[in-house]
Amino acid sequence: MSALTICLRRVSTAFGLLVLTISAAHAAGALAVANCGFGSSVDAASVDAARKEALFRCGLQRDGDCRVVATVRKGCIALITDASQALTCTIKAYTVGPILPTVINEALKKCESQGGKQCQVRVAKCDTNG
Repeated sequence: MSALTICLRRVSTAFGLLVLTISAAHAAGALAVANCGFGSSVDAASVDAARKEALFRCGLQRDGDCRVVATVRKGCIALITDASQALTCTIKAYTVGPILPTVINEALKKCESQGGKQCQVRVAKCDTNG
């Protein structure tokens, strides 16, 4: 084995460990909702950091009634609103899970089962591992 091959193996091993460390450190998300607003966060360093960021983003919409309704680790978040009820600020559904298309479909079904007429995806996010 040449010195270059050994060197490249060491670099790739070090790089692989670095990638695993970054992925593990950024694997949390949260969803906060309010009467007329919402905020979300993914790829946060911890669930607590994700909660704080989601609450902050929700608060930017000037609705002081923000509360965290869901958190995920290595997963996805979807939030659905009903555009036909835009004046009432009604959030119809939210879901979390490991696979984004499944999470979106479940949230859309919830919206429709609750009488949603124009269900729209407002948030559909996964952290880097979701």
